[in-house]
Amino acid sequence: MNNRENHEIYLDHSATTPVCSEAIEAMNGALAGWYGNPSSLHRKGLEAEKRIKAASLTFLNAIKAPTDKGEILYTSGGTEANNLAISGVAALLRPSRRHIITSAVEHSSVLEVVLEWEKRGFEVTLLKPDTNGTITPEQVLEAVRPETGLISLMHVNNETGAIFDLGANLKGRLRSVRDRDDLPVFHVDAVQSIGKLPIDVRAMGIDLLTASAHKIHGPKGIGFLYRDKGIRLKPLVFGGGQQGGIRPGTENVPGILGMEAAFKALPMDAATHLRTLRDRLWEGLVSIEHVVINSPADGAPHVINASFTGLKSEVLLHTLEKEGVYVSSGSACHSKDRKASHVLTALGLSEARIDSALRFSLSVHTTEDDIDQAIKIIRQASTSLGRIMRRR
Repeated sequence: MNNRENHEIYLDHSATTPVCSEAIEAMNGALAGWYGNPSSLHRKGLEAEKRIKAASLTFLNAIKAPTDKGEILYTSGGTEANNLAISGVAALLRPSRRHIITSAVEHSSVLEVVLEWEKRGFEVTLLKPDTNGTITPEQVLEAVRPETGLISLMHVNNETGAIFDLGANLKGRLRSVRDRDDLPVFHVDAVQSIGKLPIDVRAMGIDLLTASAHKIHGPKGIGFLYRDKGIRLKPLVFGGGQQGGIRPGTENVPGILGMEAAFKALPMDAATHLRTLRDRLWEGLVSIEHVVINSPADGAPHVINASFTGLKSEVLLHTLEKEGVYVSSGSACHSKDRKASHVLTALGLSEARIDSALRFSLSVHTTEDDIDQAIKIIRQASTSLGRIMRRR
């Protein structure tokens, strides 16, 4: 698949990705041939159910989850999966365990639901990131109390690309000081990392994990929540009894198969390819006058957040758009409400630096030529706008 049409250079893949041909083919096949209801007992239903089970096995193996003790719950996307994980756990916590730990830089679909439970009487600890935008395992362990029932952290930050060190296995370290049956549930939002960084839920001690199809060249409207079967969840909706009654409703077979096909189409060396592109983009950006990088050097291989001092991000964004370069001024979920980024604010950046920040995000289909051409256009736009805006 070529992400370049009419000389467009799309560098907003953290917001969404174009759907790959493999996913389109899989969805068309499902719409045309595997249209049975997976709950039906006849052959058409059994065919659809069989394909869903095969897709679930693909995802379980991808995150190195035990196939006998883990399951995939399909949702409408990452936001629903995060809500199901947090509210599903919180609703069943004993009064003595109503303390939730998360970070101040989480996606809104985590932060807002956690804060909603705080309104209902839960205690919430919002961990502050270090200067690189990361949360350390030590911070989490220090925040854990006997009342802690849930820890929810992202793997990769969607605005800066900062990676949270989940390889430290927080659950494993907690077991050395707490009873195995008294450990908090550990939920991870992996929407920005799945398909780009290795994930091993067993080694990382993850109980619940969120993923979304449209971040990996799959269709919108489908995602999943991985669940260790030992973790109880209260449903958000009721009726039908599908997926063990935890997420009822007829499964989105075309979406599920499209997500599976998109995941399978990702190259094995995705992280290496993305890292090469990111390094090239990083070098190009820092060579432009008045540019300051807000992302950590050791961040995720597909995201760079940079500030163009003295410029307004929205003005620069639309200037680049006219030249065929598409970027973001922050999280797509909040890019239209004109509020300052809560992520960059938590990093302690100045208002001017936040107001001039753009996010560049890559995919496996981005090319070195895309990067080189984008840098030329960004340099020209920044320079021309700077002559006008920095004089004010």
